[in-house]
Amino acid sequence: KFVATNKNTGNRFIKAALANKKSMGLTFPALDVSFDTKNDNYGNLNLQLSLDNKDLITSIKNIDAKMLEIAKKEKWLRGGEVFFPVLKESKALKQDGTPYYNIKFKIPMKAGEVDVDFFDSKKNKMAVRTPQDAIRVLKKGTSVMVAADVSGVWFMGDDVLKWGLSMKLTQVRITATSNEPEPDQSRDADYLFEDSDDDNSDLDNNCAFDDSD
Repeated sequence: KFVATNKNTGNRFIKAALANKKSMGLTFPALDVSFDTKNDNYGNLNLQLSLDNKDLITSIKNIDAKMLEIAKKEKWLRGGEVFFPVLKESKALKQDGTPYYNIKFKIPMKAGEVDVDFFDSKKNKMAVRTPQDAIRVLKKGTSVMVAADVSGVWFMGDDVLKWGLSMKLTQVRITATSNEPEPDQSRDADYLFEDSDDDNSDLDNNCAFDDSD
């Protein structure tokens, strides 16, 4: 469900929430970092992950399609808007003719420190506090599992309105890398990932949307 807003144009944010919860959580299976993590032109630290699993790609496409349905039903749009999907499809193609798929998360910061809990492959809390710490461990090819909260829908612009689903990164588990810092025992955090034999989670079981009215 999305919380109603009185503002119908320009920059705005529509919060998402489930009953008795502040947000809706999603966990993703092990994915590879597409590029070395770094600050973008706006000073944001971004994590971009590659997707190859067909079922996962389909599940995220379904989320994007559901968002378009909700936007139409809730009359958020007036026409001519630009939708930024969760699933990013590259113009470049693989040798088999299929596109590369990626998903991107902004790494939240608080008081100059990384506001995300990091765990190593053995589920030890990691000392990742500064942007430099995150940049050091999130190198291209590093395998990670991530957990994120669906916090709402953002809208930006007046002449051409851009909009999309906002997902706040909450946890990262490094599953394969040579750049893990020493375990950090100074901050407690509840580990959100469910372990399985293949370290893969089923996104459909954590899907933020259902087909009910």
